[in-house]
Amino acid sequence: MNRFRILLVIMLLLAAAVGVAAQDDGLVSEAGTGEIQLLFWNGLTGPDGETMIPMIEDFVAQNPDVSVRMERLNWTQQYFPKLLAGLAAGNPPDIFLMHEYEMTQFNQMGVLRDLSDLYSNNGGPIPIDDVSPAIIDSLTDPDGRIMGVPLDFHGYGEWHNCDLFDAAGVPCDTVATTPDEYLDLAKKLTLDGNGNNAHSDDFDPDNIVQWGTSIFWYRPGFLTALAQNSMSWADDMGNALLEDQAIIDTMQWFQDLECVHHVAPPPAGFDRYRALSINMAIFNHGSWAWNFVSQNVPNWMALPYPALGEEGNHAVWASAHVFYLPIQAEGKRLEASKRFLAYMSDAGLDWAHSGMPPARISQIENMDPEVYPSASVFGENLLANGVFDRQHRNWLEIEAQYADAMARAFESECEVSMADVFPEANARIQRILDRYK
Repeated sequence: MNRFRILLVIMLLLAAAVGVAAQDDGLVSEAGTGEIQLLFWNGLTGPDGETMIPMIEDFVAQNPDVSVRMERLNWTQQYFPKLLAGLAAGNPPDIFLMHEYEMTQFNQMGVLRDLSDLYSNNGGPIPIDDVSPAIIDSLTDPDGRIMGVPLDFHGYGEWHNCDLFDAAGVPCDTVATTPDEYLDLAKKLTLDGNGNNAHSDDFDPDNIVQWGTSIFWYRPGFLTALAQNSMSWADDMGNALLEDQAIIDTMQWFQDLECVHHVAPPPAGFDRYRALSINMAIFNHGSWAWNFVSQNVPNWMALPYPALGEEGNHAVWASAHVFYLPIQAEGKRLEASKRFLAYMSDAGLDWAHSGMPPARISQIENMDPEVYPSASVFGENLLANGVFDRQHRNWLEIEAQYADAMARAFESECEVSMADVFPEANARIQRILDRYK
């Protein structure tokens, strides 16, 4: 049994364990009446997926020989089990959307088509010099082939609730530039039921009505913290580094925001956590939070993620939604799929209405802040400071180890520290890395 089949069996067994219906078509939309019928799968089940619908309608209007069926499925519970099953059966969609960090794992399976010919350096329509070099690097395999076409350039930042800043008497555009400044700001913004902030001797940590800040979603927050301190979870020789005391101390600083300083609530998961953001002055989250924030927070401001590591290090986790084609694509459907990808690359400013900065440099530089109030801020910062995670064929398994370790600490009601969990996570990651040395 080859590696792809083994991985597929594991993924489908995991899917079955949580009650996944892999055949569910999810949210379906169809556009066009052309004879060349394309099937497009993605995990854009939120408002961002609604942004995609008119873009596809515009594409088929300009390409009347093509029709597109889009199926939007929950990333974890539906999308990847169904995608893996389709790839294994030789019946994948014509186009599928993932992220740059999945590229290495899927490329090792031998299921991705080389898309180098879509870029201008190989005679294609997408100007390669207009795509962030960091994105191109993340999509280039060891043989120099570019395996995907990026839809966007998304990442992490801060969302400020200006009404809560006003309640604390702090200007909403205040951004900390050091860890000490950040803690001072978070204490000023955290208020108890009597109006005392966390600097006050009379502050009551058992009666907090307004939180100053928030604990991040583990993966991007963790990777940003490492990048801002010039650290990584592994070195180039394949050695896991989570036992490094500097990494443990860095992550403990964030846990202390909750457990020592009482300026952040305990994390509550990726989706449920958003509900808490309404009474948080600083909501640390990604560019994709635009729809949620704009619909639930009347007076808000998007700002770059603060520098909380080495002096002057403004690195921030970056990622990209990426279009991929299956290796067996051919004929008219392959040609139509390439037209679809080139169109979507050119339509980045339409996609930016979802809150996601486009992947093209010229599009980011030409975003009007009045039209794109958050995407313009995030995009400019990501172009200057965005850092992609290191690629690994077993990225999902590796992420699970450090995310689980942080969850055990952050969600322990302050009974478990980072020093208690990171050595064990390091050992598990090392075993994963050792498989491929």
